[in-house]
Formats: sequence, structure tokens, C-alpha cells
Amino acid sequence: MAIINPALNGPFGNVTGSGVTQLSKIISLVINILLIAGVIAFFIYFILGALKWISSGHDKSKNMDAKNQVLHAALGLAVLLSLYLILGLISRIFCVNLTDLAIPNPNSIGGGGGGCP
Repeated sequence: MAIINPALNGPFGNVTGSGVTQLSKIISLVINILLIAGVIAFFIYFILGALKWISSGHDKSKNMDAKNQVLHAALGLAVLLSLYLILGLISRIFCVNLTDLAIPNPNSIGGGGGGCP
């Protein structure tokens, strides 16, 4: 009989299984939520900066602040995409999918063979 934690039943589905399985699903969920939140934050910050830029008129200080906000939003997106690429690289090198993490059972790890299963 599986132990079900009612706190983990929510909008993202039911997380059942051993503690290791639950932890791996929670880590994957947190990584995915943070990546999505970063993209949403980029769009909001970028749009607000663009609106400031449009409404700044000929005031040089407001114009420069708006340009900096748009630039910082673009740099933030570049950092976020770099992080996603680094996660993909780590996934390929260590044969671990960090966006869909499944921590193996130590008893099921066998020897032999190269590459990722």
C-alpha cells in the first residue's frame, strides 16, 4: 500500500511513492516553475521598460532609465537561457534529466555498458 501525502496532492498532480521519488519530482517541479517564472518576469519587465521608453518623450534621464530597463530584461533572459542550456549540458554529461528528474533505486543500478540508458 502506497503512502500518499495529502499536502502533495494539488494542481500539479499526485506525488506518490518513496521519499526519493517524491523528492525527485519536487526538485523537477521547482526547476520548471522557476524557469517559467523567469520567462514571465522577463516579459513583464521588458514590456514595462518599453512602455516607459515610449512615454519618456524627450527627457534624457527617463529615456536612459527605460533603455537600461529593457537592456536588463534582455540580459536577464540571456542568463535564464544560459542556465537552461547549462542544465541540458549537465543532463547529457551525467545522464540525468534535471527537468524530469528520476533518481534511480540503488538496487536497480547495474554495471556495464556506456552512455545513457
